[in-house]
Amino acid sequence: MRRRVRGLMHLRLLDKDTRKELFELLDQDEVSGESGQRWQLLRLLTAPDEGDEDDGANDGANDGGHDYFHFFVTSRLDYKFYWSMYYVLLGLLCGAIIAGIERLPFVDSLFIAAAAMTGAGLSTVGMNRLSTGTFQILATLMIIGCAPFMMLVLLVARRVGFARAIAKVQRRREAKALPPEHELTDGETQVIRDCQLMDEALGVLVYVTLGYVLCVVGLGIVVVYAGLRTRPMQEELRQRRFSFLDNASFLAVSAFANAGMALASDSLVGLSDNPSAYVPLSLLILAGNSALPIFLRSFVAAILHVESTVVARWSPHDAQGGSGPRQESGRARYRRALQFILDHPRRLTPFVFSSVQTKVLGVVVCMLVLVQYFFFLVSTLNRLTALQDHSRWTLAGIGYFQTLAVRAAGFTIMDLRQLNQGLIFIYAVMMYMSSFPFVATLEKSANADASRPPAPQRQTARPVVPQRPPSVALQTAATINPLHLADEAAGRRAEGAEDIKAAHINKKFLSHFLLRHSFFLVAAVLVCAYAEDGMLTDPQAQANLWYVIFEIVSAYGNVGLSLGVPGQVYSLSGAMSSTGKAVMIAMMWLGKHRGLPSAKDEVVDFGWDRYLVACRFYDDDEASAADAPRDSQGSTIDDHRAR
Repeated sequence: MRRRVRGLMHLRLLDKDTRKELFELLDQDEVSGESGQRWQLLRLLTAPDEGDEDDGANDGANDGGHDYFHFFVTSRLDYKFYWSMYYVLLGLLCGAIIAGIERLPFVDSLFIAAAAMTGAGLSTVGMNRLSTGTFQILATLMIIGCAPFMMLVLLVARRVGFARAIAKVQRRREAKALPPEHELTDGETQVIRDCQLMDEALGVLVYVTLGYVLCVVGLGIVVVYAGLRTRPMQEELRQRRFSFLDNASFLAVSAFANAGMALASDSLVGLSDNPSAYVPLSLLILAGNSALPIFLRSFVAAILHVESTVVARWSPHDAQGGSGPRQESGRARYRRALQFILDHPRRLTPFVFSSVQTKVLGVVVCMLVLVQYFFFLVSTLNRLTALQDHSRWTLAGIGYFQTLAVRAAGFTIMDLRQLNQGLIFIYAVMMYMSSFPFVATLEKSANADASRPPAPQRQTARPVVPQRPPSVALQTAATINPLHLADEAAGRRAEGAEDIKAAHINKKFLSHFLLRHSFFLVAAVLVCAYAEDGMLTDPQAQANLWYVIFEIVSAYGNVGLSLGVPGQVYSLSGAMSSTGKAVMIAMMWLGKHRGLPSAKDEVVDFGWDRYLVACRFYDDDEASAADAPRDSQGSTIDDHRAR
């Protein structure tokens, strides 16, 4: 039974597509002899359920009633669960703190905290009611909830995972349960060195990302501060004793985090005639979210260029290094890690793409921005309600900024109720598809990495398993390591990948992206339609069901645009009941889960399975059984099945 535990544990390390390929090959009788017997034993060991349509995080949810133990079996953490708990629990904590500071109802405090952390930017109270301490909490939430910070969390988690994998192998070698490194095959050594290089690149990328954030935000604060100084201080901010530096710092952080919050109660309406302030903010919006992969890859390329030219000229000996790996200089390893980041970005992080994919992303983002800006100019430049407060040149600048803020930031630089209703509909569509360019590039880059030939693995001889009844074969199935069969299946998938039509892949992705949370969105509209009937029939609110749908889409897209309430300085959500506000909070949290890599993506392999397999960590039966995951009572899968 211990061997069966090990076989099941290895099988769970495979993603769903690989397992499906293994069983399809068996059904097609494409294997024979010893290999065929191995495949037969693998099929007898376990088989996927017919109705299993989820990703790797949910694979085997109905496996004989014993897969409540699956979380302890897989080496890839269900990071989406921790992702959810991070935003929910921290939002609840900070909401309670804000409620104590401002003496607000908890639902309003939680709403503000969730809006800041998810980047939604909506508010149920006017910003003029909040104190300096609350703004400091909101700024902190915006930072620790933005994409660059979460990227750092994933990078550090992977480095910690590799350190733990090394410690496991070292302990096993000290116990003489694993062969020393010089006895490994060339393929295994190549995999180990590849993992070591990935770990070095991850470490470099951590510092590069930190430098990127500090440089962009710091420079943004300086430029925005200079732009704000060209106009007198807004009267509201002066009365609340905020300085130019306070305003510039909060706006820069909010723009980079794409939160869309401002110190002023009217958002950025007071800066509509100050392009020297809102143009730098628009660049910060791009650098923090919409065009983050473009800016970050350019930042890495610039560092590598400086290292390869300027630094190499100053210290030529350090640039060359020694002849062996131990004689290699630190600068040379640093440049090698930077080059690895540019060559294999999707093996490290989901926020950096290859050169071609980055260019495609840039083209798509530019096209979306130009289309939105065109419709703004056509529908607004001659609109009387808009010309009453702004000139055409001012409207052209407002349109530029509002177009960039629609898909992510959510800043409001003019009253949206003055715009054409057709343009409002376009804004709603763009908010719903706000993460589409990034998610599309993320999926395509993952598919490209999956089709790349796998690193060479060791080819050790496996004992021939004689033909026996299934009950006996199950006991010997643990001698098979499905991870060694994964390369065979992956190679067959790569050979047949050319026959798969790109149109079919794109259609499947579009249907999954557009309809992923459609049930929850429809349910949210239905609940708000019933719960907010009083608001919708109130003539002072001047709202209808379309305004509520716009608000829900804005929350789900983590954007923050709102049609508001006439005469009030908060979002339309502020006029909703507690039920409606709770629905909006749920939509914010739900929308934050879009754009996450799948559980089978290499960037979330915190267990470093390839490294452990290359070190023959799973080859020792007794040691593998001893290392089998256990529950809180110390029981393994073997113990549960015996009961």
